[in-house]
Amino acid sequence: SHVNDLEEVNPTRYIVLEMTPVISVDSTACHVIKDVVNDFRTRGMHVAFAMTGNRVEKTLRKAGLRKFIGDQWFFPTVEEAVQYCVKHQHARRRQSKGSSEGEEKLDQAKIDEIDISAIQVHCGNEIGFSNDLHSNCSMVFVSLSKDVPMIMTEITGVFKKNHITIIRAQIDPTGDETGAKHIYFVRSLRTQSKLSGVEVSRVREDLEVVLRRHKLMSSSFRDVNHRGDESPDRSPDRIARLEEALVSQQELNRSLEEQVTRLLSRPGAGPCLPGCLPANLLGRARDLG
Repeated sequence: SHVNDLEEVNPTRYIVLEMTPVISVDSTACHVIKDVVNDFRTRGMHVAFAMTGNRVEKTLRKAGLRKFIGDQWFFPTVEEAVQYCVKHQHARRRQSKGSSEGEEKLDQAKIDEIDISAIQVHCGNEIGFSNDLHSNCSMVFVSLSKDVPMIMTEITGVFKKNHITIIRAQIDPTGDETGAKHIYFVRSLRTQSKLSGVEVSRVREDLEVVLRRHKLMSSSFRDVNHRGDESPDRSPDRIARLEEALVSQQELNRSLEEQVTRLLSRPGAGPCLPGCLPANLLGRARDLG
């Protein structure tokens, strides 16, 4: 239904299924997959499968689904699947323009025979974040169309500035060997957990400064929220002031708790109800507040 809702706004032609969570499939699942793929094909859509495990792939092959779907629609990574879909889309448009005027749509056989070897796809410069792909860490993605020597030092400097620790880092070359894709598994030093929305905003802004410094991103970039409006003021200075105020308040609270604990531990403090101060120390606690 979601695909149908988008049909008038932006027709969907390709769907990429990331299969990492799928450990095994049975005969019922194979029938469902075949029906889903066939249903999408009747509506002019293609389904690509990425990161299919050996066990699942073996079952799909035995069930004849690899042959039914086509080996060209199975990929080791999501990125390769997306690139193939983009190339296939451009090649399909070229073939459609070259076909006869009376032929409105290409049949499935012609679509499968489309040659994408002449299509070149160039990756852009992008910054992405995810709190869903790892159980304990946030993942930060920095894709560069042209790799820059020593840029990793500047990126790690951004994390250090924002009190973020890097658990693991991975750098892979792009298909044309000129660019690079940086993947960082990070955690907040303040909370020892995944990044908050505020931390993501600050890191994004600082990383954009790094990319603009190397002329890898337009300076006219605007942060836009999901409604299409410009986001409220999220300048690094304002966020820094808010975070400093929060840290100061937390330190003050801890200090007050320590002082109250010391007062309660003194001889003669007397019994008190849970969560209450003894009467002879009540005045002192008020002075602390």
